Amino acid sequence: MGLFNKLFGKTNFNEKELLKIKQAISGLHNEEARKTVAQALLVMKPLIDDAKKLNDKERKEALKILVNEATDARHAALQSGGRSYGHPQWAAAAACESWLHELFSGTPESILKVEQLIVQLSNRG
Repeated sequence: MGLFNKLFGKTNFNEKELLKIKQAISGLHNEEARKTVAQALLVMKPLIDDAKKLNDKERKEALKILVNEATDARHAALQSGGRSYGHPQWAAAAACESWLHELFSGTPESILKVEQLIVQLSNRG
């Protein structure tokens, strides 16, 4: 493990995806994308909060259902022309999907990092 990873921790796939989305929807001309991503995350939050209250088996099942919905939304965005991290509907679905995947299989540390990014993206709308 390199010195950077020892000092700052390794960035995982879901965190990298959220950072790419955050970068792509920054700037003056990306207000629609920021709002769309923030709104999707705010809608997802109470569903995730409810899932977190369940026992492990039920939590994983609830997260699977939500992941499938987010994946379907991302595929729908692809079919309607969303091909980049800056596309509002694609970015919103992908942000939700990354959050859910991390909750499903991440470590407490990696989940914390992802959820910090989720808060930042949620507050940018």
